[in-house]
This record gives sequence, C-alpha cells and structure tokens, in this order.
Amino acid sequence: MSNKTNILPFDGLPAADPEMTRPDLLSREMISVVIPVYNEAANLPDLWARVAAVMQPMGRRWEVVFIDDGSTDDSLKMLRGFALEAPGQVRVVELSRNFGQHSAILAGFKQSRGDIVVTLDADLQNPPEEIPRLIEAIDAGNDVVGGWREERQDQPDGGRGQRAGGRHRALIRNALPTPGRQRNAAISASAVASSTADSVAA
Repeated sequence: MSNKTNILPFDGLPAADPEMTRPDLLSREMISVVIPVYNEAANLPDLWARVAAVMQPMGRRWEVVFIDDGSTDDSLKMLRGFALEAPGQVRVVELSRNFGQHSAILAGFKQSRGDIVVTLDADLQNPPEEIPRLIEAIDAGNDVVGGWREERQDQPDGGRGQRAGGRHRALIRNALPTPGRQRNAAISASAVASSTADSVAA
C-alpha cells in the first residue's frame, strides 16, 4: 500500500459565484482559509457560519478549503453540504485515512488557490473573527503572521507540548519565528504561494 494519501477534492460543485468575478475583487489578492477537520461535526455548522460571516464583508475573493482527515463521524457529509451551499467558495479535500493535522494542513496548502493562505483549527478554540487582523498584518508587508491563545481548553499545559503550528510553519520559506510562542499558534496567515507544499506522506 502506498504511504501517500489519496487527495480527493469534492467535484460536485456548481459554477463559481459570479459575485467573485467582479473587477474590483479580481484586482485584490485572493484569500484561502485552510481548515483541517477530524471528527468535528458538532462544531462545523458554527465554524462555517462564523468564517463566512467574517469573509463576506472583506471585499476580496475568498475560498475555504476543508480537509477531512479521515473523520468517522458526519464531518465529511456536512462539509459536502457546505460546498453545495456556497458554490466555488467551499472546497473539500478528503484524505484516505487519518494522517494527522500536519499532513492535513499540507494537503490544504497544495489545493488552495489563494495569494494569501490562512490556517485555522476546526475546534473554534481560536476565533475566525481574528482573520481580518491577520490579513491586515499581511497587507502591512509581513510574510507570515500568527495568533495564539494563552490557554487552550483542550491542553492543560497551555499547549507547551503542541508543536504542529511550528512544524508546518517551518516548511514555509521566509517564515518569521516567534520565539517561545510559535509552537502554540493555531491560527496563522501566510503570503507564500501554496506550491511550497508539494506532497502529503504518512
């Protein structure tokens, strides 16, 4: 058996929303929000509603790339439903099994089309409402920016053992480290092209 994933973008989408082809939007950088998902069915309706509410008023083309990382609940079914509700703005990548957050994020980078890529956890520990602040920092000339919570509810040690954010950010060229806190970052934005993520392996 191959040690690589089968990346299966959901291809049942209607045509892209004509609103996203307005000349004033085409002249601005597109934003991709990359969200790895593993058994998050309970959070997904609120997550999608909040992300859409944040992105719609920003005056830019945007998409959300959800990566289903081998969920065993109704997550994938719900994600496909979001894709049908939001033509061209929600894309779903299905991994063949659970590869972990690190590989799921890389799969999302590979499938994203944006000039700016925002990564966000699906558990709502980090609020989607922070995305505009990240974009403002990118627009100010930063290559990579990140945010974190001082204490995550799912990590009694405050996330000191959580290193996924640091690992995936290390794969991005021109990454700017944040000493002592980078490993806690669960929401970040990068102006680096998604081609930095070439493959997804176990």
